[in-house]
Parts: sequence; structure tokens; C-alpha cells
Amino acid sequence: MEAKARLWNVNMSPKYSREVAAAIKGMPVERARKFLEAVAAQQELVVLRRHNKEVPHHRGKPSRCPVKVARNFLKLLDNALANARYLGADEDKLRISMVEVYRGRHKRPLGAKSLGRVSVRSRRASVLMVLREEKK
Repeated sequence: MEAKARLWNVNMSPKYSREVAAAIKGMPVERARKFLEAVAAQQELVVLRRHNKEVPHHRGKPSRCPVKVARNFLKLLDNALANARYLGADEDKLRISMVEVYRGRHKRPLGAKSLGRVSVRSRRASVLMVLREEKK
């Protein structure tokens, strides 16, 4: 049994999205939910594996609390869980088998360029999450 859910062009950092995806990949659904809720409440840290230069070290490892990314991943996890329920999967056996993150489209800047009031292009990310049932 396999359930999928997607987020398209969400206004969140692709770099931190990749780090959160690597942190929750392979976790059971309930454990991933608790982890993401703790990150959104700034009680748990996500260890940065790739883009970690000049990042403060917490407990010996470079880490941050990407709150916006954690909230969006919680919505995605809820959507994937609803899809799994619709397909008739057992919720206790579900695991996050795959999480893929892609860079989304840039939002075009608005404003007068000649007057120095150009807004910064916002970062966007697209995410695919797949839940699978464990066989016990």
C-alpha cells in the first residue's frame, strides 16, 4: 500500500526543506509528526548536513529550527495520511518511505527598479512525500 501527497511552489526555503526531508525519511508517521511539531514549536533542532557554514552549533552539531518548513511539512503529512486512510491502509504500520524536494519557480519582483525598491525574489520549494505500509 502506497499513499502520495505533494506540495507545489510553496513559499519556503528549499535548502531547509531538504534538511527536514532527510531528517524525517524512514520515520513512522507518529514519530515524524511529533518531531515536526517540536521543530515548529522551536523545541527540537534539525541538524544541517549540507549548508552548515557559519551556523551556530547546538550540542556539538550545526542545527536550526526551520519553523515555516516544519509547518508546511505537517500539512503535507496530514494530506498523505488522509490519502492513506482513503486507500484503506493501517495507520500504525505506515512509514515515510520517500521525501523528494525540488526548487520551485521564483516569484517575479515587483516595484520600480530604477528607484531601488525591488523586492527580493522569494524562495519556493516543491515536495513529494510517499507513505508505505510496513510488512510485519
